[in-house]
Order: sequence, then structure tokens, then C-alpha cells
Amino acid sequence: MNAGRGGGELDSAAGLEQVITSFAASWNLFGALVEDLHDESADRLMHAQLEDLIASRGREVMRRLLQDHLDLRSIREPRLTHVTGTDQVTRRRIEPGHERLLAAVFGTVTVTRTAYRALGASNLHPMDAVLNLPAERSSHGIRRLAALQAVRGSFDDAQRAIERGCGTRIGKRQSRLVLPCRERPRHRELGRRPSPQCAGRRQRTGHRRHPYRRQDGRPRRGQAQDHRGGLRR
Repeated sequence: MNAGRGGGELDSAAGLEQVITSFAASWNLFGALVEDLHDESADRLMHAQLEDLIASRGREVMRRLLQDHLDLRSIREPRLTHVTGTDQVTRRRIEPGHERLLAAVFGTVTVTRTAYRALGASNLHPMDAVLNLPAERSSHGIRRLAALQAVRGSFDDAQRAIERGCGTRIGKRQSRLVLPCRERPRHRELGRRPSPQCAGRRQRTGHRRHPYRRQDGRPRRGQAQDHRGGLRR
């Protein structure tokens, strides 16, 4: 993908103000959690209740940190004059503010980026390549967890484990896509049918070849078999 350099979004006063106030939501969530733990009412909580409190509230803090960082990246995203894709079509129409969801290990976040468009061609988002975003909604971290959980149990168990630990729901189709290769037949993984030689070997498996007969069923030359299984010449 080729791109032409242009101006940035930080030239405007609104962009500078957004950069200054970035991560404010994360600080507010973290400060509220610290205040709740510092309060005397937290002294009556047992350790299991403290674990649940910090796990649930702390996961939201981490999700908010990721969201604030992505929002900051969208503000700092450089504006290009044009983008040329692998189809050799140059996209000169610029539309900021295109959003997509990303199911991360901390929860679901929104990625806002600029789209470059052209008539009769699909949109290109250079920020997707910079962030190495997957084509699916689930992040690489969620896919890795799904693979680890799927080999330990069923697809339903993997779904419940991810939802319980990450607060993100993954579909059964997505969990099937991330199965390790050893769980699938090799010829299906490579997208081709088994070779005729392999298929022939599988078809002949379980059929013992008679030691004194040819493949066409006729006795070998100079040898015959009687009804008792012995040999006579």
C-alpha cells in the first residue's frame, strides 16, 4: 500500500485540547477504585470480595486505558493525500471518523480511523495496518485464549471461560477458526484433497494380499492352493 504524506490533525485547537484531556476517563475510573479501597467500608470485605471488586473494576480500568490510547492514536493519525492499494487504485477521497469494534482481552473497544475511498473500490484504512488489526472482530489475544481453551475442552467451555475472564463473548464460529492445526486433518488444512496414492493406501488398508495369488486373483505360476490351504505343485 502506497501513501502520500499530508498534514496532521494536531494543527487545530480542538485537536490539541483533546490531546491534553486524553486519559482523563482512565484516571477517573482508577481514582474511584482507589477511593473505594481506601474507604473504611472496605475493611469489612473478605479477601474473595476484594478479589472480585478489583478484578471487575480493574478490568474496566484497563479497557478504558486501551480505549483512551486508541482515541489518542486517532487524533494523531497523519492525514495522507492519497492511498494506493494492491489493486493499483488510488484513493483520494478522505473520510475521517470511520469506526469499527475490537473485542480485546479487557473488553470491547472502538477504533476510530480515517478511510480513503475511490469509486468502485473498497475502502482502505491505513491505521488498521499500523495497529495490525484482524479482519474479524476478535483481537489476536482473544484468538490465542480461544485456542488454549478449545484444546482443553469443548467450544462451549472456551466461550464461557473467555466471557468469564475477559468480559468478551466470542462466537462458536470464531472459536472454530482458531483451533490448532493438529486438531484438523492435514489435507483439509492445506485446502486440497488427498493424493490418489494416499487414497489408494487407505482403500487397501485392512485387505491382506494373498501370498500365492496375483492382483487379478489368478494363482501364481507353478503354484496352486487346495481346499485345506496347503500347496501342491
